[in-house]
Amino acid sequence: EGIRATYEEFRYFMDVYNRCGELCQNYGMKFGYHNHDFEFSQKFDGRTLFDIMMESIDPDLVVVQLDTGNLFGGGAVAMDVVNRYPGRFENVHVKDVVATGEDGRFESTIIGEGIADVRNVLDAIRKTGGAQVVIIEQEAYHGKTPMECAEKNLGIMNKWGY
Repeated sequence: EGIRATYEEFRYFMDVYNRCGELCQNYGMKFGYHNHDFEFSQKFDGRTLFDIMMESIDPDLVVVQLDTGNLFGGGAVAMDVVNRYPGRFENVHVKDVVATGEDGRFESTIIGEGIADVRNVLDAIRKTGGAQVVIIEQEAYHGKTPMECAEKNLGIMNKWGY
């Protein structure tokens, strides 16, 4: 939370991220950032932290891993984000979500059973040169075991061509 207390502090850390990306690149690695919900709900001068981040980090140095579920808690929609930043998501954290009924909260569910429009989001990312790495995540199981959910999610992803 400290790095996002002020605009200046946040921007400073975007420069740090670029430098980390440069250092990693020098050693054959990549530096990345995974979004949460606060990047979409917190703003400076009417601009979300995510927009500031995307405008500040060098895409050749910092990989942005888009979490297709986390952003809903911040009031964003994955397809809108993908359309706004085409080609920027080589790494995708695939998560589908459903509303919990609690004041704007969401929890994960089987891919394709929620509101994240995961298949279309992945297809849009793939068309713009992204989705080199796709990681499936589910944290709520709705009466199934984690392994049952993992098997079902993998089957869905395979059916979609991933």
